[in-house]
Amino acid sequence: MTHRIDQIYYTLQLVKTEAVKRNNKIYVRFCQQQSIWKMGVSEQSNCDCFSENSCQLDGIEKVYDLADGKILSIDADKLTFAGKEASYGALRFSVESGTITISNSQQNSLSVIQSAMRLRVCAPNKSQLGYPKC
Repeated sequence: MTHRIDQIYYTLQLVKTEAVKRNNKIYVRFCQQQSIWKMGVSEQSNCDCFSENSCQLDGIEKVYDLADGKILSIDADKLTFAGKEASYGALRFSVESGTITISNSQQNSLSVIQSAMRLRVCAPNKSQLGYPKC
């Protein structure tokens, strides 16, 4: 689970940097098909992580597996990015605030929280897996 949380965290960090570097808005889309979740990166809003070549950056598909619904799961109600999408603009602090929480089969949960000023990882209920309580 920590690998997936780290993957989300570092992807959001990278996208924020890329948006400034390119002077263009970049989107991170969280896509769901039943209990399977993926994350896609694109310069276009609303890419579909489950459609081939829908989420691309520089012509390269950027789709990452997040949760399979068995070992790892995401509660759609706890995904607070508007439209299941984070966006980063070229201006500093031009970000879409929100939270995504991943849980494992042992009921451990970790959240990635993007505020206007800061990106952080924490545990929603109690300190666990090396992360502080939110």
